[in-house]
Amino acid sequence: MTPDQLAGKYARLRHELAQAYSEPISNHSRSGLIDRIAAELIELERRLALLEAESPELHSETATTIMVATDVGAEPPPRLAA
Repeated sequence: MTPDQLAGKYARLRHELAQAYSEPISNHSRSGLIDRIAAELIELERRLALLEAESPELHSETATTIMVATDVGAEPPPRLAA
């Protein structure tokens, strides 16, 4: 996956996690859903960290994309030509 794809997936999972936490506590499937999303986020954050360690120049761009994409209803900024 590209950094943009990873950032998009990260934003989607953060949104799903927020939705899962907003469900009533009495919903028995809620804890399993939260656990699944959290596990995916952990793996995704590990992949992003590895990618950034291999390519430090991506750090700022990826972090900015994630911050913007995690705003409710926001789309990641378009990539600028190098």
